[in-house]
Amino acid sequence: MEEEFTFYDDLNKQPERKKEVMKKMAADYGRIISHSPGEGLHWRGTKLDLIEMAHVAFVHGSLRDPMGSPLSFATLVRRGCAVFGLAVPRNPRAYAEKARQRKGIFQCPFFARYAWQLYRNDNCEPMGCYVDCGGAPAVPSKKGKVTLKRRTRCRQTSASGR
Repeated sequence: MEEEFTFYDDLNKQPERKKEVMKKMAADYGRIISHSPGEGLHWRGTKLDLIEMAHVAFVHGSLRDPMGSPLSFATLVRRGCAVFGLAVPRNPRAYAEKARQRKGIFQCPFFARYAWQLYRNDNCEPMGCYVDCGGAPAVPSKKGKVTLKRRTRCRQTSASGR
């Protein structure tokens, strides 16, 4: 667990890498909310993780409505929760603040876990571990389309190749 905390501290000291992670996370969230609620996608993480991801997408500001205006945080949360069939919390901003304040041995912020998947676990598509479509994780391809990989669990690879 010490490595995770060190990695998160290192990430905060590298603003370029942090921006890369934010950009990728915002793009992944954009692909998530482009789905309709009837597609049967399931979120494997906590609702707090989903709302933290929506907050990162909101702060990044790259998700826009058809008129070109940035999507509001409430809209991002509503659409994300609708896709996965989750109840929208009454105060999503309080959830986002709670998510950012997460520290401890058992649970670190979703942003840190997502970045760890990208850089330390050599998983170029970390959303495959969190989005599930009928038992098969939905994994965005490099072209931005979501494809289904027929497997029951998220593939966890380490830097050592195991």
